[in-house]
Amino acid sequence: DDVELTLAILRRSGFDPHLIVARDQTEFEVAFQSERFDVILSDYFLPDTNGLAILQQIRKEGSLLPFILVTGEGREDIADEAVSLGADDYVIKQYLRQQLPKAVKNALARVEREKERQQLLQALQESESRYRSLVESTPEGIIVVQKNRLVFANPAFLHMVQLPTLEAVAA
Repeated sequence: DDVELTLAILRRSGFDPHLIVARDQTEFEVAFQSERFDVILSDYFLPDTNGLAILQQIRKEGSLLPFILVTGEGREDIADEAVSLGADDYVIKQYLRQQLPKAVKNALARVEREKERQQLLQALQESESRYRSLVESTPEGIIVVQKNRLVFANPAFLHMVQLPTLEAVAA
């Protein structure tokens, strides 16, 4: 059974998987709406759909959840389409023992990198907002000149030179 084999491979590789098995499109939709997942492993062939359709649905909903497509036959066209639709990896069942642990590890690492990137972006935006607030509220006149062109003037500077806007300075 593919599910038991997958569980055994993941456990042997140091993962502690909690699998939710959806055997068709309807079961998948119910599980996807009601559960929280770290990774989705999908067989390519499903009774009423295929793994690429599942992947498209997930991405259409805006989810960046890691997705690994598993298939019994290695077809380059399916692998190419899976990657173009946003799959993290494509694993052929014949090589499941060798490829699946690495694919899951890489997919989870991508999620962690994305979380870190989002946190850094948030911190940068907060820092930029604090800096802007400080510069705009200080009573000292501040200007920024780039390539001999005035590109920023805070309200205190504009008040000092008695102009309403930065555009008025350039005129």
